[in-house]
Amino acid sequence: MFVKALKTLLFVSLLAIAISQVLNNLNSPKVFAGYWYFSVIFFAGAALLINFIFYKSDGDPRTFVFKIMSTSMLRLLLCMIGIFIYSIFDKAHFLSFAIHFGLHYILFTIFEISYLIKYTKTKAENL
Repeated sequence: MFVKALKTLLFVSLLAIAISQVLNNLNSPKVFAGYWYFSVIFFAGAALLINFIFYKSDGDPRTFVFKIMSTSMLRLLLCMIGIFIYSIFDKAHFLSFAIHFGLHYILFTIFEISYLIKYTKTKAENL
């Protein structure tokens, strides 16, 4: 199942790259972002970390829920810190970066939620 998750993660990453390329090719300075790939790398790395944590989990439902909540909270906190730091250093291009970052966040969150639903169903069937 881990290999299937990696294939899905690769598909979501390629989809995020394609969306950013389409936005950058619109020839509008409001949506052109030069550093959009940082958010793809960040979210793909976070998804890999979450998958690793899930596969290394024992079987206790309390620790599983704690791990899900803590990784989601940590990812959200890091996203807010990253957006805040980017807004300080590059105010001129902040809106375009935030659009790309927000789209990547939504896309990878949809991936994470659908993966969690499949993972918990598989775990429940195995019990």
